[in-house]
Amino acid sequence: MPTLGWWAGIAYAMPVSALLVLRNSAWMRWLLFVRCWLPLRGRLPWRVATFLEDAHQRDVLRQSGAVYLFRHALLHTHLATAAQKDRQA
Repeated sequence: MPTLGWWAGIAYAMPVSALLVLRNSAWMRWLLFVRCWLPLRGRLPWRVATFLEDAHQRDVLRQSGAVYLFRHALLHTHLATAAQKDRQA
């Protein structure tokens, strides 16, 4: 019959092994970078899908399949230029 230590080992090993398997996956990188790092730095809202849907309803973005695109080229250019300046500073 398994002991308490055996169950504790299983409870520890399962999430650790899952993280080791997923650490090189694109999904894990997306999870850590997009869902954690960017919102912590103030570069992206915590609820990205809600933000994109709101921008779509306000006609700032248009949806083409699963992709959101800027509706106005001048806005796209302005934001890209501002991002480039932030990287250089």
